[in-house]
Amino acid sequence: MRHSIFGALLALWPIGGTCLASPAPDAQVHATPVLTSTPADAAPAAAAAPATVKEAGPTTPIDWVSLPGGAFQMGADDSLPNETPRRRVTVAPFQLMKAEVTNAQYAQCVAAGACSAAGYRRCSLWDYDARETYEGAVKKRSPLRRPEHPVVCVDWAQASAFARWAGARLPTEAEWEFAARSGGREQRYPWGDAAPTCDLTQFDPGGPNDSGDGCGTKVSVSVCSKPGGHSAQGVCDLAGNAWEWVADNYGPYAEAPSDGSARSAPAKHRVFRGGSWLNLATDLRAAVRYDAKPDYRARSLGFRLAR
Repeated sequence: MRHSIFGALLALWPIGGTCLASPAPDAQVHATPVLTSTPADAAPAAAAAPATVKEAGPTTPIDWVSLPGGAFQMGADDSLPNETPRRRVTVAPFQLMKAEVTNAQYAQCVAAGACSAAGYRRCSLWDYDARETYEGAVKKRSPLRRPEHPVVCVDWAQASAFARWAGARLPTEAEWEFAARSGGREQRYPWGDAAPTCDLTQFDPGGPNDSGDGCGTKVSVSVCSKPGGHSAQGVCDLAGNAWEWVADNYGPYAEAPSDGSARSAPAKHRVFRGGSWLNLATDLRAAVRYDAKPDYRARSLGFRLAR
């Protein structure tokens, strides 16, 4: 389906890890086989884990990329109103998960009793109509469930529950954009200013009769499978493949903190970033931000962790 920047929410409409590339030389990547505690700079857990939890953190390794932090220009003055005003924000050093959380990693949290299952059946209904059975519609979207693909069809609370279980947190909106600009650089995409292509990311390059979705595959791809689109620090899929929940409550930039922390002012919606396999190039820019109710799920919306 073709989606303009004004139609990104239509692209997200709810319907019902191991990385392959090496990081840039200046990146610091840390493999964490099992995470057992919350780091000092993580946001406090909203609630204790259920008593039935069997283990803390995924056994599938999580690779972390260290980002030095610093001041950068966040937002854009030449696009949607919610990306303005462009402003100076300072981010403290942090670590970001190299890849989006995968189905394999999320399944371990479900098995441990710390996460509820992703709502794939609900999300699969987007293609269900009178010409096919419900089971056929679910089967059509089954590639979304592949172990190495980003987990999607999870709401903000589910993403946060996984983060607590893993001893981490969701990134703030400022941290996410700092990473998507390859460490706060003046560029539109993680790889630079060149227009997106299917060699760089999984998106909708455009085409008749919805032929462009997922570069023609109509689905996401394995995380970190398009190294040309990685950031300079080696972070994968910050543009395309799956949208990503972040920690912030949604609101205008004029009211947002300038210290890189999450916007905590009361709001009905949460923020998500990055574009997806269902979106056109304009929605893959580092400055693009959208919002939804915290219980929203979509087949193109996942998340990654920070600490």
